[in-house]
Amino acid sequence: MQSRSYSSLSEKIIGYECTIRVENIDQIIEKVKINGGEILLPKSEIPNAGQIAKFLDTEGNLICALQCF
Repeated sequence: MQSRSYSSLSEKIIGYECTIRVENIDQIIEKVKINGGEILLPKSEIPNAGQIAKFLDTEGNLICALQCF
């Protein structure tokens, strides 16, 4: 099993890292903040793909939001 070369968490992730395609990443980031989630990776660009943000929901699940170009 290969480990990920990048993780927003200090602990090793074993399991599924969910990435959801969204229409407006800025709106998602605001909703996460308003509803008690924690932003782990602020909006960042993936060259030739889009913008991504990573966060923990209120139950500690790692979720990624991706707005494609």
